[in-house]
Amino acid sequence: MHYARSWRFIFDSPHWLTNLLLMVLCGFVPVLGPLVMLGYHYAVVQSLHLSRDARYEDFNFDRLMAYLMRGVWPFLLHLIVIFPLMLTMLLIWGIGAGLAAALVTETNAAVVVPLLIGAAMIVYLATLFVALLIVVPMELRFGLAQEFALGAAWEFGSDFRRRVGRELAWSLVYNFLMGPLVLFAGALVCCVGMYPANEWLLLSHYHRVGQLYQLYLERGGTEVPLRVEAA
Repeated sequence: MHYARSWRFIFDSPHWLTNLLLMVLCGFVPVLGPLVMLGYHYAVVQSLHLSRDARYEDFNFDRLMAYLMRGVWPFLLHLIVIFPLMLTMLLIWGIGAGLAAALVTETNAAVVVPLLIGAAMIVYLATLFVALLIVVPMELRFGLAQEFALGAAWEFGSDFRRRVGRELAWSLVYNFLMGPLVLFAGALVCCVGMYPANEWLLLSHYHRVGQLYQLYLERGGTEVPLRVEAA
């Protein structure tokens, strides 16, 4: 895995600043904006895969509909996964609130409350980590194949984790560590810098997803069938 490369590749295009600003602009559009961005991210992954990392696709307003339609498929996966995940999180916080009400007294509140909050955060992060281990490879197949094939995506995800699971786990840990740092650095620029920092962070993540896909194929994985777009 080339972590430094995942941050530098955006500068391969002479239009990198325009790409970044257009991504930030899309982020302000309710509902459709995130769908367009999700589709564009997988257009980048696909273009890097086909060009063997030589050059990524610039953000093109003429392809907004193509980005939107591509983004619909991984978004559907998010809906399927996020709903039970949110229920799990509510259950965790409900249990935590119940324990707090049962265990906390005036004398031990200063010790018990921080411990309960810390335990709840650990469970939350562990649940999120496991969910991402499942979702990331499935989302990759949805974003590249552009089809709702839940069974095929599940089989692909299982094979993906079997071949590159360790690298995927380390990439997710890297995201957890770098994300707050990058956003904090962006916030230092009058808070406005958080918006381009977030888009840069997302692009670097999807570049690493593309790297994982290449590594998966090198280790004998099954290539995702790409949808041929109309000219």
